Formats: sequence, structure tokens, C-alpha cells
Amino acid sequence: MPTIHVSQGHEQGIGIETFLKAFSLIPKKNQTNILLHSNAKVLEENLKFLSLSFKNRDNQITFGQNQLNIKPIDDNSDSQSLTSLKS
Repeated sequence: MPTIHVSQGHEQGIGIETFLKAFSLIPKKNQTNILLHSNAKVLEENLKFLSLSFKNRDNQITFGQNQLNIKPIDDNSDSQSLTSLKS
């Protein structure tokens, strides 16, 4: 199955929160096919907001029984939304 690339959306929007809730409903065997392009700090803030304990190791976030692959984006002069689309 091909990789599905997902961008974080606007850093102050509900995109990441909504994505994390939906991601946790995806069967575990299919979660490896998803790659989230996101600012690590914004992602971690959303996980904390949702009261989810997590570990971030080697571009993989583990929360609950879920394992999310991420491609971290850097802070720069562009908005994080634009940067996630460029990555």
C-alpha cells in the first residue's frame, strides 16, 4: 500500500487534533502507511492538550497503542502550514 502524506494544516487550527483522533481509529496494520508532516512542537502541544501520554523517538510518535510516523518540519519565516506542504 502506498504512503499517505498528511500535512498539519494551520498550527492554530483543529487539524492536528482532529487528525490524531481519527488516526487512533485506523487499524494498526494500516497506520504505518501514513506520514504526518508536522512541526514537532505543535504536534506535542496537541497531544498534551488531548491528555495523551506519548513518546517521540526516531520520527515516530507512540501514543496509546498507536504509532505515528512523522516528518518534522522546521520553524522558518514561512507559516508552518506552507512549510508542511513544501516538505
